[in-house]
Amino acid sequence: MAFQVKVPSTLEGIEAFLESLPKDELVAALEAGPSWHWLYGLTEKKVSRVDLVNPKACKAVASAKPKNDKMDSLTLATLLKADIPPTCYVPSHEERCIREIVQGRAFLVRMRVRVKNRIHSILATQEAVHGYVDLFGKGGRDFLGC
Repeated sequence: MAFQVKVPSTLEGIEAFLESLPKDELVAALEAGPSWHWLYGLTEKKVSRVDLVNPKACKAVASAKPKNDKMDSLTLATLLKADIPPTCYVPSHEERCIREIVQGRAFLVRMRVRVKNRIHSILATQEAVHGYVDLFGKGGRDFLGC
């Protein structure tokens, strides 16, 4: 049995919706997106199976002209009922946590490099001369006033 209902986009609204579902063999499909992790984790605790669907492959399978949440949910339900949703690989919870840490650190390292490059650029624009091999070492930071 497939059904469609509007659920508030809040943690409380989603939890209330999941709690209202019957406890028998439920399957769910979620579109993979930038923040699927938390919704997947929440949903997998409440249903027997969750399929993470590749949105690009899903669009290729069922290319509907009107692209909105209502049509997307109907497409997902239809594919799920036919047991043919184009699914994505879902790493384990532990692996997702490790990936989040690694990706977060990589982001911060890239940000640090951008800031350091910007400081070098500002100094070059101001024609500031310094004799430090490492501008961000102790002596260089003293020079910068950090």
